[in-house]
Amino acid sequence: MENKNNNITENENNNNSKTKKEQVFKALDITTNIIIWIMLLITIIIFAVTVLSKNNSVFGYKMYVIKSGSMEPTICTNDVIVIKNDENLQKDDIIAFEQSKTIIVHRIVGISEENGEKVYQTKGDNNDAADQEQIKKSQIQGKLIFTMPFLGKTIVFIQSHLIVPIIIIGLALMLILIKTIIKSK
Repeated sequence: MENKNNNITENENNNNSKTKKEQVFKALDITTNIIIWIMLLITIIIFAVTVLSKNNSVFGYKMYVIKSGSMEPTICTNDVIVIKNDENLQKDDIIAFEQSKTIIVHRIVGISEENGEKVYQTKGDNNDAADQEQIKKSQIQGKLIFTMPFLGKTIVFIQSHLIVPIIIIGLALMLILIKTIIKSK
């Protein structure tokens, strides 16, 4: 009878040990899956931000890194803005426009008509006076949709160090390989 009880106790211990191992492996599996998905999501975001910030339009949206303080405190240096083409521009809208091959982001402070065409008077929030030249519709890149504070430094860093996304993808692949090896044992 005692042998039977000892055998039952040993089997219970073995089962508990297996269950604990299975729980640890399951937790490790879930954790690595989460880490892999987060890394891939970060890589996709980095790619999207890099593509958008190179003056490319994706679904009508463009992204710019702000490099001057003319719109402070509304938009600060190193903020990232997202704009979209909008036909219905109004006074107080913030727009991005091209002037002398440079993209400028300022607020519309007046709208008038010149030779049958709408023209826009703009001004930086941090500037004392309105811009000298009025802006034509053809110069306007789009209207501000939203701002992402401080993200500009990160984008500029990633664009100049493309190794970062490669490292993230490499780490994700390493985790997948380790996970596969652990599961096969």
